[in-house]
Order: sequence, then structure tokens, then C-alpha cells
Amino acid sequence: MVRHSFKSRRALVLTPLLLILFFIIACGAAPAEPVVVEKQVIVEKEVIKEVPVIKEVIKEVPVIKEVIKKVPVIKEVIKEVTVVTEVIKEVVVIATPAPKPVVVVSPKYGGYINMLDYAAASQSLIHRSQILDKNLAPMFNKLVEFNPETADVGDIRCDLCTSWELANDGMTYTFHLVDNAKWWDEVPVTADDVVFMFESIVAPDQFEILKDRPTSGNIQVGLYYESGNARAVDDYTVEVATKFPTGSFISSLAVDGAMVQAKHTVIDQGIVQTASDMGTLNGSGPFKFVKHIKDVSIEYEKTPGYFKKGRPYINGMKHFVIIDSGRTIAAFKSGQVLTSNTALTNMTTREAERLDQDMDNLTVFWGGPTGARHVYMNTTKAPLDNADVRRAVHLALHRQPIIETMSAGRDSIGYLNPPGFWYSRTQEEYDQLPGYRELNGQKHPDDVAEARRLLQEAGHPPNLKVTLSTRNCCAYGDISVMVKQ
Repeated sequence: MVRHSFKSRRALVLTPLLLILFFIIACGAAPAEPVVVEKQVIVEKEVIKEVPVIKEVIKEVPVIKEVIKKVPVIKEVIKEVTVVTEVIKEVVVIATPAPKPVVVVSPKYGGYINMLDYAAASQSLIHRSQILDKNLAPMFNKLVEFNPETADVGDIRCDLCTSWELANDGMTYTFHLVDNAKWWDEVPVTADDVVFMFESIVAPDQFEILKDRPTSGNIQVGLYYESGNARAVDDYTVEVATKFPTGSFISSLAVDGAMVQAKHTVIDQGIVQTASDMGTLNGSGPFKFVKHIKDVSIEYEKTPGYFKKGRPYINGMKHFVIIDSGRTIAAFKSGQVLTSNTALTNMTTREAERLDQDMDNLTVFWGGPTGARHVYMNTTKAPLDNADVRRAVHLALHRQPIIETMSAGRDSIGYLNPPGFWYSRTQEEYDQLPGYRELNGQKHPDDVAEARRLLQEAGHPPNLKVTLSTRNCCAYGDISVMVKQ
């Protein structure tokens, strides 16, 4: 099941108390302007002019020896003879439409924002946990970032860089870095740190301190970058070669997990950047760590002298860990939290829609599909080590009632590839696939029969029992009950 989640380009945002906006609305109607309509009267004097082969528009010009008719020339010009003596003007008054209101928004500085956190910070290292990304992101920068100031979800701008270029081979990128970014220990952020970011993501085992620490699947840099293909040209220039030409490489660098960390802190000083001891973090981002109460909250304060002038706007923020959906709803209604710190909450889609209806000062932004709910199977243990048993589970699972119950139909089935693309099936084709198809709103009987046959051939009864485990998060428990049924 694919879930349409919230985003702050794409996140659940409460409008009250967040920012006070000043609107300057320019409106009104401009005065009517005269429009000159020119007429042509025949005289005896001939004048040769150039006229394009498109519709003519005659413009009055002073007549001394000849009258010139000026019009835009597109391609071909032919000679034409026109006889003119005088131009008679008629004035027609046409009302012009009033201009649209112009809204100017001036942000207000200061204040603190309380945010919802759907899960506690994990104990994993930077680059190793998608859950940890939401907690570390305020304290670190990336090479590039998704632009939160435009409506285009694919708009990417520099974060630690000032610009980048792509060579003619379509694979070699040159990034020019800012020269005024510093780590909290006052050491400058340099090209060596950026190269270390690439290497620690795709080949962490080359560093003794990072051995056996796999990279989060949320970071896709390794799809396009191979170890050893990034180099520091100078302190503030990095050259990176990708495996092949691709338009997705830059996007992979903009996700929260692709944070740049201080090489001298990790390698020279032996201090890993982890949630287990946030007091030892050495970031470069707009906010600094203040306090962490395990499973309860994390506090941040504005970084003094942050290298981006005028940023951040607020003085600090606090992330509250709230796992229960009922408490989540209550926190929004009471004003304990004003927004979420990521696109996920522990509310179901149906609950979020109801909250949106209940509160006049709440705005729910829908993105995505941005996530999926999977049934993971342990293929190393019986009976799920048998491919026929796994296929039987796939065929027997009735997905549509889960989607209707959890999201009132807003969410969609999580096919391998979403429909509508050149590389995927159409929705009509997916609707007929075994495992996904229905008959009169019920699970297709052919799928049920085939699932039973596969279990029987594998030597298992039709009511095979297995253990299903789930996290206490993101409505997984409720979904698991329906999967069991």
C-alpha cells in the first residue's frame, strides 16, 4: 500500500502562531487609456515600403517625402506600392482590466516552534538511518537541497555550494563551495569534507571507525557514484564523476540523509556522529543541539553566525516524540505542536482528513505517494524460505479493504512500478494481475484457490500460521491486524 503523506513542501503544518505575515496588497483599476485607430485615405503620391507577408498593422509616422509603414518582419519581405496623403485619427476609449492584487510577504524573525516527531531518534550513525535524518537534518548541511521556496518539488538549489557545472561527457560534475561555512568548532567546511561524504556513504568499510555500518536505503547516491571518483580540486572545488549520465544524481544529493559531516571530527578525532551522544555532534547547519530527552524530545537553538545571512528565521525549536495517534491529534488541537518535522505522522490518512475538517486554523498538505507499507518475509526460515509459500501470501492478501479502511480510498496499491509510465503497466492491466485483482469487490476466487493449492503442494494446511511482528508506529499495528485477517 502506498501512502500519501504530509510534507512541509509536503508536511502537516498548523497555520496559527507559526509566523505573522504582513500582506501588502496592491489593487485598483488603472485609468482607461486611449487607443489610436488609424485609417488609410488614398492620395496621389506613391511610396515604396517593405511589408511582411503577415497581417498588416498601420502605424502613423510623420510624412515628409514618404510614409513608412513599420511592422514586425518574420521571414520573407516583399515590395508593395501604397498611396498615402494623410492619416485621419479616431480615438476609441477601451477600459483596461484592473491589475491582480500583489501580495508581499515579510517573514517575522524570532520565536520558537514546537514540532511533532513520529518516532524517537535512533541510535544509529549519520547516513545509516532514515529515522535519524529528521533529527540530524537541522544541524547539518548538504551539498544541494530541495528548494522549499518554490512549488516545484523537483527544484534543487545549492546548500553548501554556490554553483555546479556538468561537463560535456554528461558524467563529470564540478561543485564550487561557499568559502564562509564553518563547523561548530570553527574549522572551515572544505572540499575534503564533501569528498568524505561521498566515500562514507558508498564505502564506509574503508574507514575503521565506520566498519560494518550499512548505509540507509533512503540514500541513493551509491546508484550513481563509485568509490574513488570524487576529488578535491582545491579547498572549495570538488569534482565528481558518476558511473553513467543521469539526471537523478543531483536529486540523490538533496535528500536529508546525504548530509556532509566533518572529516576531521570523525577520522582525526574518532568521534562518530550519532544520536546516542548528540552533545558530541559537530555540525554546520542552522540549528545547534541543546537537549535530548530519550523517547521524549529534542531541543535546538539558532546557530550564532550561521553562514547564510538572515537565516534561520526562528530562534529555536523543540521536537516532541508522540507515537499514539490519539495523542497526536490532541497535540495539534491543543497547540502543543504546530507542525511535523517530517512527512510522516502516526495518524492514518483518514484521521488526518478528519483533523483538517475539525480545525479551521489547520492546513494539511498532501504529497506523494511518498511511502509504502510492506510485508517483509524472513526467507531464511521455514515456511517462508519456500517461494511457493511466499507467493501464496501474495495471492491471498486483499489490499483494497486495507486502503479503504485506513485512508478512505485516498491511498493506492503499491505496485512494483506505479501505473502510467512508459516502463510500467497501465492501471487496467494492474487491475487484472493475480494478487491485485478483485471480482465484484471481493478477493478474486482464482487467487484464493491458487494460494491454497500452493500451500498444499508445499505440505502446509490452508490455515497456515506465521508470526507477524510490527513497530509501534505509523499505524502499522492497525494494518497488521487487517493483514492477519
